[in-house]
Amino acid sequence: MQKNRTHRNLRNVSLMYLLILICLISICVFPVEVHANVPVILDMSTVEAAGKVSLEIQINHLNPSIGQKYSADHYVNLVEVEIDGTPHQISVMQPPTAETFKVTYYIGQLTGYPTIRVRAHCTIHGWSEWSQPQVIPEYSNGPITVTVIAILFILIMKRISLSSRSLREGKSKSLIDSIGSQWKRSFL
Repeated sequence: MQKNRTHRNLRNVSLMYLLILICLISICVFPVEVHANVPVILDMSTVEAAGKVSLEIQINHLNPSIGQKYSADHYVNLVEVEIDGTPHQISVMQPPTAETFKVTYYIGQLTGYPTIRVRAHCTIHGWSEWSQPQVIPEYSNGPITVTVIAILFILIMKRISLSSRSLREGKSKSLIDSIGSQWKRSFL
């Protein structure tokens, strides 16, 4: 009787070990797919207006209303901008409704050439990786472009006035011929 009980217990224990082994093998062979939807910084661009600079940050993160298996509390809630090693956090007040969206950070006036990095925080998956460092120049090309266009406009207006004066003086050249010849003389 004792022998039968011991034999039955050994068989139960062996069966239990076999079931545990089958479960472990099935976990290793058939892993469950897990998705971590961490935000991705797609682009950073600077905008200058009246001497003040703002940084536009483009972020990609799964839209909770479109994605499956995600709740409404899964969104980007913070964006961190690091300027020359000093972190600045931007709170995203309203959960974004698109997978790709923009956040604007107002830097203000710049001096020198600061290095900027950005990362975003998901309420479920945490912080994204830092973006590649980007150096922002102190002066943008905006004022230079306006100056060049103004100089070109003044030169063209001067040429047109010279052409119209020569027409009034009785020369029979057309306006286009007059402008063309004056243009050639000034560059040759």
